[in-house]
Amino acid sequence: YMCKVISEETAIFSVSLIESACDDKDTMSFSMEDGVCYFGADFAMAAKGNYSVFIVLSRVGNKLKVEYMERPKRGTDPKVQEQLIKNIYNRFPIVYGFGDRGSFGSMIVDDLIRDGINIVGFDFQSKKDSAIIKLRQKFENKQIIIPTNPDDPYTKSMSDRLIKELSEIVPV
Repeated sequence: YMCKVISEETAIFSVSLIESACDDKDTMSFSMEDGVCYFGADFAMAAKGNYSVFIVLSRVGNKLKVEYMERPKRGTDPKVQEQLIKNIYNRFPIVYGFGDRGSFGSMIVDDLIRDGINIVGFDFQSKKDSAIIKLRQKFENKQIIIPTNPDDPYTKSMSDRLIKELSEIVPV
């Protein structure tokens, strides 16, 4: 899947589908003491192009709410990314996490597991179609909440990026 500008009709996640998940009264957070959270990491190290994305989702009834996102700068050292993940795990009640084993991600995941972090490796390249389909189904079933409160700078910045990137995913 590559991020490219496409029409609403050919988008995997149309703007209207994404907008149905948005809540402009809700905000993302920097920590939580109680609840159930899930973590995901897509690693990148290239100085140009791609970048890492870390996301925390909380369970709200039968829905998943985007609680927190972090996007380390392009070229961020793997050890720095590992520490960022540990910091996230210290701030949220994460019960399950996964990290993309592609590229150098397996090194980070293995180090985190050795350090007692509850994370498993996920081979996104071989399972991306299934993962994308499951995520789309969550959107279609109204099981995703994206906080978009325009008065909160962090929420506004992260949700704008997330919405833009989701709407640009195309099958290749």
